[in-house]
Amino acid sequence: MTTVDKIIAQVLRLLCLAIGTFPMRYHEPMARLIGGIWFAVDRRHRMVTIDNLEQAYPEKTDPKEIKTLARKVFAGFSRLFLEVCWSMKSDPATLARHIDRTDVRYIKKALAGGKGVLILSGHLGNWELLPYVPSLENIQNHAVYRPLDFAPMDHLVRFLRSRCGTGLIPASNALRKIVATLRKNEVIGLLVDQNSDPHNGVAIKFFDQWTYGTKGLALIARHTGAPVVPGFLVRENRGFRFVSGPAIPFVYTGDTRIDIEVNTQAYNRVIEEMVRKYPEQWFWVHRRWKTPMSSPWPRQGE
Repeated sequence: MTTVDKIIAQVLRLLCLAIGTFPMRYHEPMARLIGGIWFAVDRRHRMVTIDNLEQAYPEKTDPKEIKTLARKVFAGFSRLFLEVCWSMKSDPATLARHIDRTDVRYIKKALAGGKGVLILSGHLGNWELLPYVPSLENIQNHAVYRPLDFAPMDHLVRFLRSRCGTGLIPASNALRKIVATLRKNEVIGLLVDQNSDPHNGVAIKFFDQWTYGTKGLALIARHTGAPVVPGFLVRENRGFRFVSGPAIPFVYTGDTRIDIEVNTQAYNRVIEEMVRKYPEQWFWVHRRWKTPMSSPWPRQGE
């Protein structure tokens, strides 16, 4: 980073630390206020969110109902920011008191196989604090991430994600590092709920609509044999709960191409189930169905 970038990064960090002094009990009302202002002034993202919700829930014919849910989405993302700032002021013991980690048993059970574990997750709840869950259980874990274009913010995000011991794996050319990490029987988290394209994804159904799902997780699971365990950090009351479950069985068909299609669909089905349970906690601001369907995949119906 340049000297200017370093100065900006330090200012951002100090600002976040200042915001982090607000107790958690104030996060919800503050998030409603911030989210309400954001919703009112940011027309582009407001319309993206409303359009996504209308596509996902065609049965919700009342525009007021959609708009109310959209406001909650904006408030939820605003709350994520407040929670991130709070976490920067919190020591591991404080974080541990606020996170129900009962379901981490599924990660521990999967690790017993000795092939590492791939955590299937998405932009739901507070995904930025999700790496704290295995770290608090003394489980070596890593997160695959895409560096941000704005260097000072990227520096801040990397600091946040690594401060409890999480290793960071840049998404570009990550396969070799991922394989090496899994061979050490460690945990790797991937967020795989965003829109992809015909080159990097396969056609799947998400909320009953065709779109592209990232195929990387299925490719890695097939290549390494590492179990895929779902993992999400959702808000409950004034804290968080790590929601997980048994490893998702990998389906082998004898055809690599179909294997990737079928299992990518299975992973996205799990994500959809979580989004339906916690719709206000998912990042609907992203255009999930923006890529036109042009690939010859899928072939499940053949």
